[in-house]
Amino acid sequence: MKITTDQVIEIIADVIQCDKNELDENSGIGTNAQWDSLRHVMIMAKLEELYGLKVNEDNIDLLMNVKAIKEYLNSMEL
Repeated sequence: MKITTDQVIEIIADVIQCDKNELDENSGIGTNAQWDSLRHVMIMAKLEELYGLKVNEDNIDLLMNVKAIKEYLNSMEL
């Protein structure tokens, strides 16, 4: 299954409680007032829940924006 940018944005917008139109592929921690370190961990937890995967600590530090998260999800065989 190929994950789209829009799907990732929907998930993130839901978790950080912002309008999805405020986010784009380059949005990430620190680029949106609601996307802070705590909510970043919440985003990772939501991805684990939705896709049945375990995001390890090394990857959490790399998944800092929508594009990186999308590419990571698409590299997993979901």
